[in-house]
Amino acid sequence: MKINFTTINYNSPIKTLFRTNVKYPAFKSQEIGDVFIRSSEKPRQIEEPKQESLTLPKYLYHLTNSTNYERIMETGFLLPSEDLIDGVYLFDMEDFQSNWRNTKNATGTHTLAEALVEQAIKRENGLVLLRIPTEFIDTDNIVIRPEDDVNKFIRSDYFKDLMAEYRNKGGILKNKKALPDDMRNGFPISEASNYKKQNRPLEYIYKGKIDIKDSGIKKIFELKDINYKTIWGYGIKHYKDLFESMNSAAENN
Repeated sequence: MKINFTTINYNSPIKTLFRTNVKYPAFKSQEIGDVFIRSSEKPRQIEEPKQESLTLPKYLYHLTNSTNYERIMETGFLLPSEDLIDGVYLFDMEDFQSNWRNTKNATGTHTLAEALVEQAIKRENGLVLLRIPTEFIDTDNIVIRPEDDVNKFIRSDYFKDLMAEYRNKGGILKNKKALPDDMRNGFPISEASNYKKQNRPLEYIYKGKIDIKDSGIKKIFELKDINYKTIWGYGIKHYKDLFESMNSAAENN
């Protein structure tokens, strides 16, 4: 970043990239020929800006169906899905249990957790939970997005107008430039701590494919006797048992 010294007020607090107010000492200029030397009038210790932690959870998780899991094992890659943001959609288990299970989806008929299960199964059989160690994946490729923001956007008249406008032009997924930046680009993972403090459900999106060999992906849970037909008969107790089983698998593997 190029800084123009002539435009900075050094005596005023500067909001830095790391969200801390740092007050810099006053400077005076001394001209020596064509060179300007700035020296501090009142030297004092400068508070170093503290960067917010960029650390991810130790593990992120991905839900898919048994058929797709076999395809993943055959190809060797967890491939990105085409969505508002193309990528591999992941979640933090603690966030899933505390926030996804208690937040309604866009239609208001299911919780986000229940909707994710249905989306993972699609029209296939079985449900598989994959664990991805974050130390082995490129964090530069990960963005986050609050899922409740996605819900509000999908329910908005603006989104409905976009859907109508691009219905005969390949659909909104083929015209993503029309979407708001946060919906098609997400936010950097440095924002995660802010959303976590607000107890908001987050989705982690890996922009690209994930090599299952290099990333240490592991299947830690599979429910075989479930499919797109039986899921419709799931009630609160069924989902409660399922989510507790997922949590237990995450804790014991």
